[in-house]
Amino acid sequence: MKRKNPGSSSMPNASFDLTPLLDVIFICLFVVIIGYTKISAMAEQEAGEAAAANRELQAENDRLSQANGELAARTAELEGQVEALQEQNFDAAAREQAYKEAAEDLQRDVIGTKVMVMTISCTYNPADPEKRKITIITPDRNYDAIEIRRENEESAFKQLSGHMEKYIQLHNKEEEIVVFGLNTENILVRDKESVTKIINAMKEKYKNKAF
Repeated sequence: MKRKNPGSSSMPNASFDLTPLLDVIFICLFVVIIGYTKISAMAEQEAGEAAAANRELQAENDRLSQANGELAARTAELEGQVEALQEQNFDAAAREQAYKEAAEDLQRDVIGTKVMVMTISCTYNPADPEKRKITIITPDRNYDAIEIRRENEESAFKQLSGHMEKYIQLHNKEEEIVVFGLNTENILVRDKESVTKIINAMKEKYKNKAF
């Protein structure tokens, strides 16, 4: 009779089934993938909405910029129109003042002598005192206007001197030339001094004339 080895095992080889564990892992991975897909979709949607909002905001900014540009252009145009109107008003006021003074001068009584009257009217723009105008009117109603600014004062008064000398030489047969219009409140002190200096120079040069 054959005896069994007591050290040998009588249990069969054991085997394990991993299918349930793999199923769990697969389900977890599936859940993670689905969640990531949903989060990515939501992120893309939010990014798209943000981009659309940014485009709309940029378009609104462009419209506002265009409106501001149009407003600035219109404002500049209106300022130019206002400046032009102020210039026209200044010219009209200077001419009116000159003719008024000329009319008053021609009403003066001059007896026993032949007189040629020259009216010199100096006015300044109250809105811009550096901008002045000298208006010259003679009996034949000739009208000359010289605009004076700080940068052209010297040349402007030289032009006035030239006008006066030309007039004196043209009427050198008249016994007297009278210059009016300097005693007006619309003249600047320095302009009055400059015109007076020119008249005195003419007196010295043409001593046969009475001013």
